[in-house]
Amino acid sequence: ILAQLGAEVTSVAMPKMLDPLLAWFAGGAAKKIIMSTVYAGKKSVFLNFKKEEGRRLILKMAARSDIFVESFRAGALEKIGLGYRDLSKVNPKIIYCSISGYGQTGPYRRRGSHDINYMALSGFLSMLARRDADPVLPPVPMGDLAGGSLLAVIAILAALWERRKSGKGQYLDTSILDGLFSMMFLPYAALMREKEDYAGCLETTGRDPFYCVYPAADGRFLAVGAVESLSRSLLLRLTGREDLAAASCDQARWEDVRGELRRTFQKKTMKEWADIFEGQEACVSPVLTIREALVNPQLIARGRARRRRPGPALPGHPFSFSRSRPRRGLYPERIGQHTLSVLRALGLSARQIQDLRRRRVIV
Repeated sequence: ILAQLGAEVTSVAMPKMLDPLLAWFAGGAAKKIIMSTVYAGKKSVFLNFKKEEGRRLILKMAARSDIFVESFRAGALEKIGLGYRDLSKVNPKIIYCSISGYGQTGPYRRRGSHDINYMALSGFLSMLARRDADPVLPPVPMGDLAGGSLLAVIAILAALWERRKSGKGQYLDTSILDGLFSMMFLPYAALMREKEDYAGCLETTGRDPFYCVYPAADGRFLAVGAVESLSRSLLLRLTGREDLAAASCDQARWEDVRGELRRTFQKKTMKEWADIFEGQEACVSPVLTIREALVNPQLIARGRARRRRPGPALPGHPFSFSRSRPRRGLYPERIGQHTLSVLRALGLSARQIQDLRRRRVIV
């Protein structure tokens, strides 16, 4: 995100430490998608910063940087002399942001985990199901992205703004679990109302039959979000189910309403229903596949779904500014592609670089 907004970002990775995403999407067009989104606009460097020579290079980079971001377990970089105190000695204005699963304090601070674990421990995952059904994993890492990266960007931008007044850098301790938990206000409001927490207790997870997903005759699905009275009335009229108007206002009869709407939606295909609701304010949408979303006219009109030629279709950046433009920077073809150019920019000679390679500080 920061790279798309104009920052010069250098990603530093340890040699032989493979990004899990690149392990899952190892080759061809799938790898290009990961490289052109996750690594968009970034320079990529391989550097063994556990060796003293590599550590000194990190400090040299930090001395001329505004922001330092790391995602290791609590205290890991402090042990090798790359903690906030170490970097702030060479650059008192640096914003040092740690993004970890559980933060720098607490009994879980050194526990290894992944997105599924943060969703589980925040209560988030338990809500992704109907009653008596298994939780369903979302297709994107909600903890890493929403609970971690996005909130970290907000914290970094706030710290940069504060630095304009104080002239000082600071340390940011961000936790993915904290971030996800902070977003759970609706489920916890439901807990106070229902006095028990269970999957499906929340209007936004299917308790309300007018905020729900229904199967069509062809096995495809319609997403219904008719929560306002006007959209609800319009939905009942367009489906020919105005007989459900009274029951729709009685929460005790919502399960009956859900069953009737389910049977109604199964009488036509998804496309037939989409045509009926097109241009109407009933808040009913066809559930598109990823392939269909890439050619959605709204996304294309706003430049969000785009195609690089040659190359795969890609989701574009989500930003629109009236004057400046987000950067669609190039992406590395491989991890470590910019190691030599970054080292040269730091003032290292060819002989020094060769010596680093001999000592296996770089590859």
